[in-house]
Amino acid sequence: MNILIYNWRDIKNPAAGGAEVVTHEIAKRLVLKGHKISLFTAAFPGCKKNEMIDGVDIIRSGGRYTVYLKAPQYYPNNA
Repeated sequence: MNILIYNWRDIKNPAAGGAEVVTHEIAKRLVLKGHKISLFTAAFPGCKKNEMIDGVDIIRSGGRYTVYLKAPQYYPNNA
């Protein structure tokens, strides 16, 4: 199954905390069960726009507030 997760930060974001760790652990375990997982999240200075971590495809776009505007634009192309 293809699963798209939205979260405003990912585990590499300098402001990441417990919620990002939990989200990543869930995503990583779903990958181990054979699912394709994408995480759409906000970009931060110096980040890669697209990165694979533990089998989770991380897509970064927008910033702290604009990620919410970018998210609906990403979904139709990747559903």
